[in-house]
Amino acid sequence: MKYNNYFDKIWRTHVVTSLPSSEDLLYIDSHLLHEVSSPQAFSSLKEKGRSVRRPDKTYATSDHIIPTKHYDDQSIPVKAKELLTAMVENTASNDIQYYQPGSPDHGIVHVIALEHALVSPGMTAVCGDSHTCTLGAIGALGWGIGTSQVEHVLCTQTLPMKKPEVVKVVLSGALSQFVTAKDIILYLIRTFGVTFGSNKALEFIDQTETSLSVEQRATICNMGIEMGARFALFQPDSITADFMLEVAARRQDKNIICDPQALMDSVGDSYCNELLINISHILPQITWGTTPEEAVDVNGLVPAIDDEHLVKNSQGEFVHRYMGVKPNVRINQLSIDYVFIGSCTNGRYEDLKATAQLIKGHHVSNRVKAIIVPGSQRVKERCEAEGIDRVFTDAGFEWHMPGCSMCISINGDLLPPYARCVSTANRNFEGRQGNNVRTHIASPLTAAVCAIKGRIASPYELEVNDAAV
Repeated sequence: MKYNNYFDKIWRTHVVTSLPSSEDLLYIDSHLLHEVSSPQAFSSLKEKGRSVRRPDKTYATSDHIIPTKHYDDQSIPVKAKELLTAMVENTASNDIQYYQPGSPDHGIVHVIALEHALVSPGMTAVCGDSHTCTLGAIGALGWGIGTSQVEHVLCTQTLPMKKPEVVKVVLSGALSQFVTAKDIILYLIRTFGVTFGSNKALEFIDQTETSLSVEQRATICNMGIEMGARFALFQPDSITADFMLEVAARRQDKNIICDPQALMDSVGDSYCNELLINISHILPQITWGTTPEEAVDVNGLVPAIDDEHLVKNSQGEFVHRYMGVKPNVRINQLSIDYVFIGSCTNGRYEDLKATAQLIKGHHVSNRVKAIIVPGSQRVKERCEAEGIDRVFTDAGFEWHMPGCSMCISINGDLLPPYARCVSTANRNFEGRQGNNVRTHIASPLTAAVCAIKGRIASPYELEVNDAAV
């Protein structure tokens, strides 16, 4: 059988049946759960007297509402305790693997799914979280679903979906110094907009000179949804295979395999659109507004107020006014109050290692509170074993436990009104980090330098210490 493209192959090989609604009923290989979007689904199943169809293909963690300073009971609000208790009870009663806070395999759902090979190349995977597209980094088809859909998958291990069109995105060239995968995806969103991928899937092909790592690809796929796309994935290649081999060796699991040639067999080159992106000219990026597309080069100008930017935000204010920025002023003149480095976008080992190498020997500005939140317990322990955590703490950063933390700020990591924060998360919406908080999205390298300078700043401004971590 010949397939139009790689996305088409995964989709068609998972179709159980086609439905009269013009949807396909897809088989789901892996179902990921977290504590916020799953309790309602379990309650509904219980009320209907239904059971979980494939508990052996279902995996759970708690990441959204757990505090990241400590995991002790005293630091967990009552409502959060209820959600955590529900997760313990629901997973235990349904024989579902639960990676609980404090355990060696715990972490943010999209981070541990790759670390533990809960998803493999060519698989379908869903989670009640919009950034499940992160799993496309290894050539899996992952997407976020709603609570009613979580219930449907728990009960049937299938899901009705309408097949989208597929856009081919070819990345070529080489990253400049201090430019990261986060800068690539911010540049793409800035260039093509937050609705470009609506009703489409983004299929990335890595033709860069040195090839992007799986962790870099995860960052790009993670924010595919911020371009409007529900699906984002890379075609599997030798980088994918090497990553899966490393996971297999670490977990001593011979069943974890990846054969890129077999996965790409019979895959054609038919797409609805094609983007050719040379990453060589991209500079460090940072957002100035309240959507990821409102971004500029870190030393660039805040755009003028014109027809494009007169649209009011969800709180009825002009974006410039909400963000406290002035048009035609260089964004690097803005002082900041907080820096957050972490999340399912940038809380991985490579993110933290590269950041520590850059800032070693420097110190956080006295006016800034900066925190580092590893994406998983494994990331945390690996950084601690290599002394990366000490580089951060010596520089004045707080070193936290794994969790979503300031990405969504529903776990106590909340900022005061009108605080200005440089964040490595994926969204800068109004109120995302607290009432009237002004959030600027950037890479970990840029965020760390901002913490040191006490203002928005480019990594190129920092005198780099030659001593490697």
